[in-house]
Amino acid sequence: MVPEGLVLLTSATFVVAIVKLAKHRTLVQELPATEVLARVDVLCLDKTGTITEGDLELIGINMIAEDPKERVDNVLAGVVHALPSMNPTQQAIRDQYEHAPELEVTHTVPFSSDKKWSGAAFESEGAWVIGAPEMILQDDYERVRRDVEQEASQGRRVLLLAQVSEAEFHEGRVQHPRMVAMLIIADRIREEAPAALRYFAQEGVTIKIISGDNPITVSAVATRAGVQDAEHYIDARQLSDDPQVLADAAEQYTVFGRVSPQQKKLLVQALQAKGHTVAMTGDGVNDVLALKEADCGIAMANGSDAAKAVSQLVLLTSDFSVLPRVVMEGRKIINNLEKVSVLFLSKTVYSVLLSIIFSCILMPYPIMPIHVTLIGALMIGIPAFFLAMSPNRDRVSPGFLKRVLKSAIPNAVILAGVTLTMFLYAYLSGLHTSEARTLAVLVLGGSSLVVLTRIARPLNGLKIQLVIAMLTLFAAAFLTPLGNDIFMLTVRELPHFLSAFVLVMVTWPLLSISNRLVNRIV
Repeated sequence: MVPEGLVLLTSATFVVAIVKLAKHRTLVQELPATEVLARVDVLCLDKTGTITEGDLELIGINMIAEDPKERVDNVLAGVVHALPSMNPTQQAIRDQYEHAPELEVTHTVPFSSDKKWSGAAFESEGAWVIGAPEMILQDDYERVRRDVEQEASQGRRVLLLAQVSEAEFHEGRVQHPRMVAMLIIADRIREEAPAALRYFAQEGVTIKIISGDNPITVSAVATRAGVQDAEHYIDARQLSDDPQVLADAAEQYTVFGRVSPQQKKLLVQALQAKGHTVAMTGDGVNDVLALKEADCGIAMANGSDAAKAVSQLVLLTSDFSVLPRVVMEGRKIINNLEKVSVLFLSKTVYSVLLSIIFSCILMPYPIMPIHVTLIGALMIGIPAFFLAMSPNRDRVSPGFLKRVLKSAIPNAVILAGVTLTMFLYAYLSGLHTSEARTLAVLVLGGSSLVVLTRIARPLNGLKIQLVIAMLTLFAAAFLTPLGNDIFMLTVRELPHFLSAFVLVMVTWPLLSISNRLVNRIV
């Protein structure tokens, strides 16, 4: 009665999927990860390193103050060489200034996602910061908003270089900064990104872009990459902390800019509160909270160890265009397991029904353990393995268990019914118990083959060969002396073969009628 083979088959199919994905440079860190991703209906992406290549380039420095260009270059080089850690933005600046200037550093403030700026203080030049203009200028941002948004609308990132008070800088604060220059940084969209985004759009997966950059910049890049509704953007600093309001905003907007690490987590929770299954991609420590909260966390191989540690999937090429392959593997697993689950659970239900019935009528049980082995192997175990590995790209829809039971229970009732009918007819006709059991096995095995054929639809060449192979092996058990001995079958001068054949043939229309009735009722 216990469908122990289903547990083994489920684990085996996951393992096979993991091996296949490894060929596409995808590391699966948790066994059910592919299955979860196949059910995802919202995919949250970062801009840098996901949609774009993440290989940033400093393409221009627009002077604001009248400081000499040589001084600005000297300070920029000093700041990026003084900082203890290096993110892609700092690396883009450092690529332009390979050599550190002869400036004595007195204090540094590394970049953080909360303040979105970093800086250094020098003994001869004072304190300088580089970062998001709106975060550095605060209330004075209106002075440069137009210029920043003009660049952002072209998908470029804008940073502000400003000189600040050393006393406040040492306390990690910026007040009354003196604007000196705007740094224009560009990033290229990944060549394969539009195709991957188009695939998810066609498959009904909603894309959300969650980034720490200016929302206008992110929106422009997302639009160029082909993200649907990318013009619906918002600055995350305007978002409410109220869970219901945040959940509504998460549904309404596609692009979220200037998002803090805590807000990333809250956005994931808000989408889940709306009933979505959420996947989150990330590569930095700032993404850890959201990756851990998401139904499926996806880390990039070039990301931080913390991000990879909490994720279910790691893209070893840091290329999210492999995700469609992961989704297809997951869909194949779920949809095929749904089919083979019907086989296993049909056996479970009809075994329970027959046990109850024959316990009540006080008659010999019609199926011996060796008979269960024969039918279970040929009509369930062996074909289930091949069916679970067959291609299947159908979308995954909710209600897995309900659909399985809607098919398994009617199947089991009919299988139990025809088996009971055959055994009682043969037994009450005066046949020996072993002969009545042989006929019951013939009917149950033949009817199970009918169920297998229905579940294998749509039939193709390989599936037809599979059904024929199982039929041949089943027939061999009845037609060969060795099969008779192993499986305890009594076939010499056995009457009522025609009755058994008729019961097997009527199984197909009975299954069709019962399934239609169940679909109308449930």
